[in-house]
Amino acid sequence: MSAPTPRQLGYRWPAEWEPQRATWLAWPHNADDWPGKFQGIEWVFCEIIRRLAEVERVGLIVPSEAEGQAALRSIALVGTDVSKVELLVAQTNRSWTRDYVPSWLVKGGAEPRLGAVKWRFNGWARYPNHELDEAAGERVARSRAAECWLPERGTVPGRFVLEGGAIDSDGEGTLLTTSDCLLGTAHPRNAGLDRAAIERVLGDYLVVDKVLWLPAGVALRQLR
Repeated sequence: MSAPTPRQLGYRWPAEWEPQRATWLAWPHNADDWPGKFQGIEWVFCEIIRRLAEVERVGLIVPSEAEGQAALRSIALVGTDVSKVELLVAQTNRSWTRDYVPSWLVKGGAEPRLGAVKWRFNGWARYPNHELDEAAGERVARSRAAECWLPERGTVPGRFVLEGGAIDSDGEGTLLTTSDCLLGTAHPRNAGLDRAAIERVLGDYLVVDKVLWLPAGVALRQLR
């Protein structure tokens, strides 16, 4: 018998704008992510963390305890309350945590029970070096959530592939995504699954009743 899904257990996927306990970041270490700009990236992260720590906790993924302590020293230099920063030691490939940390669910009232849906991360179907990120995301999920799910694809063998940056929630059962990402063939996530099959997985694990499909991502128009 398969384990109960979040929908069956009464969880809810919060809206993007609802209050949250923390933001997760990974301390930068891969210079290839910022060609020609890496020298100043550490201080950009320090400033991001300082601003976040003014209103919430910060979960910071670091390669080792020693590197984590060094990061805290840098963060303190810009005036951050480092008591708001929680270290989690895990190796990563990149720092874009939105795509490989779990989707968080809540259940209950004032002190909600926290659940985590850890999708399979495949490096956007572009980068072969993504397994450290995948493992780090699962470690975050299991270290913080009361319950954790690793959804399967159902009719097609293997875990369901999804990035957190591909989806948005209104907190009332509606999910916003793009067909270019989840159904596209240029960088396939779940080859063999059609729209209906994908919606079933999203419905069971993110407790959504409606999926709004945009053809592509956000387009920015220059104002004249």
